[in-house]
Amino acid sequence: MNSETAALYRWLVRHAVFPDERNEAVILGRLSELKELD
Repeated sequence: MNSETAALYRWLVRHAVFPDERNEAVILGRLSELKELD
C-alpha cells in the first residue's frame, strides 16, 4: 500500500465514511472499486 492510499484509508476510517466496515480488506476493496469508476 502506498503512502497516499494509506493516508486516504486513515482519513476514511477517522471520519467514519464506512462506519460499519472497519475491516481494512473490505475498505481497500471499496477503494479499488472507486478507482475503477474514475
